[in-house]
Amino acid sequence: MKLLLLITYDITNDKGRVKLADLLKKLGFERIQYSVFVGVCTPAQWQRWYKLVEKLFNQFREDGDKLYVIPQGRKLFEKTQIVGQQFDMEWITGKTEFLYY
Repeated sequence: MKLLLLITYDITNDKGRVKLADLLKKLGFERIQYSVFVGVCTPAQWQRWYKLVEKLFNQFREDGDKLYVIPQGRKLFEKTQIVGQQFDMEWITGKTEFLYY
């Protein structure tokens, strides 16, 4: 079973915000807006990764900062309506595993 997670955050500290974005990219999450990422992983992977994400967030956390991890249903997520720049829905939802070979 795979999880489709939407991760969004507000972090006041510039360094913390950049470090969290870099960590999420390294873990394979796709940036769909400045502070919004989405990706697919197994529950076991997320258990390990969440510890890293939470630790980094708490390292730079200031009053009012927030981090949300929102599980998504794949079928509903695929119905996302987008105005403006598109993202690769098939890549994010795991339908495409290789962009090129």
